[in-house]
Amino acid sequence: MLLAWALTDRWGSVRRTGLAELQTQLSLPALSVSRQSERFLQSCFIHANSPLPRGARVLSNTISDELLWQVLNDELSDRAVCELIWQRLGYQPAPGAPEGGPWPAGPLTPTEWAEAYPLAPEFIAERPATVMLTRSIPKPLKQLLKQELNFGGYTIDQLVPRRTRRATAVSWLLAWRRLQQDPDAAGDQA
Repeated sequence: MLLAWALTDRWGSVRRTGLAELQTQLSLPALSVSRQSERFLQSCFIHANSPLPRGARVLSNTISDELLWQVLNDELSDRAVCELIWQRLGYQPAPGAPEGGPWPAGPLTPTEWAEAYPLAPEFIAERPATVMLTRSIPKPLKQLLKQELNFGGYTIDQLVPRRTRRATAVSWLLAWRRLQQDPDAAGDQA
C-alpha cells in the first residue's frame, strides 16, 4: 500500500515526496502510475500500517460506504463533511485555534489548492471551491457514486445546491478511496 507523506530534511524544512521517492524510501517495487493518478495521490494522504518517518500525518478515520451515505443523507454537519476533505488535501487545524476554527494549508496541501485557498474552503457553502473539487476528480472515476454506491441522484424537491455539493464531496472521497486501493485507477489521463 502506498503512503504519501511530508519528509523533513536535515534542516527541518518540509517538502512534498513524490511516488518515485516513496518507492525508494519504503523499498517498494516500481509501479506504473499515470501522471493524473500521481498528481491526485500527491494531493491526498494515503493511510498505511507502516512505521512513519518524522513529520508524517496519518488520517485517523477511514472512508466507509456507511459514512458516505451519511454525507449524502445529510446526517453529518457541513463542517464534518468539509473536514473529511480538508484532511485529505493536507489542510490542518490552526495550532491553538478553538474547535471549529480555521484550517490553514499544510505542507502537503497541493500548490494549486494552497494558492487558491490558503484557508480550507467551505465546500458545501462555496460554489467555486466545489467546482475546483469536481475538476480534480480523474475522469475515469467520476461515475463512482453510481457504480459503488448505486446512488441514483436526488429527487427534484431535493435538488438544491447544498445537496449537490454533498454529492460532489462524496464523489471526490470515492475517487480518493479508489486511488488508495488502486493508484492507477485513473488510467493514462494527463
